[in-house]
Amino acid sequence: MNEKEPLKISNINLDNIIYTSVKENKRKKIVYIKYKNKKNSVNNFVFQTPTLLNVNKAKLHNNYYELDIPIKAKKSNKEPFFIKFLNNLDNKILYDASNYSSSWFKNIETENILYQKLIRSSTNEIYNNGMLNLKILNTNSFNTIIKNEEKMIKPNEIEENTWVKMILECYGVIISENGFNLFLRPIMMYFKKIEIPNYNYKFIEESDNSEDENDREIEELESTNIFIKNEVKKEKSEVEKYSETSSDSE
Repeated sequence: MNEKEPLKISNINLDNIIYTSVKENKRKKIVYIKYKNKKNSVNNFVFQTPTLLNVNKAKLHNNYYELDIPIKAKKSNKEPFFIKFLNNLDNKILYDASNYSSSWFKNIETENILYQKLIRSSTNEIYNNGMLNLKILNTNSFNTIIKNEEKMIKPNEIEENTWVKMILECYGVIISENGFNLFLRPIMMYFKKIEIPNYNYKFIEESDNSEDENDREIEELESTNIFIKNEVKKEKSEVEKYSETSSDSE
């Protein structure tokens, strides 16, 4: 079976979003989302994220895991572009919600209904761009694929302080009495260890003869000085001898 490729964020036209069907029960309503490409074929709205920094472990909530991932890209120039895309996606959902309010919010009190944005605020000042909150699914109909550099892993095996690259699906708009939001469903998550430069140095053993070698070097220098002094004395004696000779000749 041929593998499908996700959309590149740079190629996405949010006007190509379409809403296909609605499912609801007593508690929630889901408005399903698809994407119409250039050939007018309708596909799942799936895109790839830049490589982001993961600093958390996945937390178990009832029957699924959640993972909060900072908007902190491996290549910092990718951050503004990704943030702009997510904000534009939020604005698109809000705009369409106003246009389809009669069908989307039927039988729901909309006076105080709030939209929850994709980027959540972070309590850690280091990650001031905010966080993505993702639900990792493991159901009868769908499983999020999670990999590291070696193998497939389970959600509780996700390591902190790793790089993560993801394929996400704009699955649908979730509506309830508590508010509404766009549900990003993780299709695939790939985690890679952060490479740290190796500064694991060790001291080398000093030579046992190092002090003897230093002493010998000093002795050699001293002997050289003595030699020079002897030469000077010799030269002086020759001069003195010449002077005496000259005196006698006079």
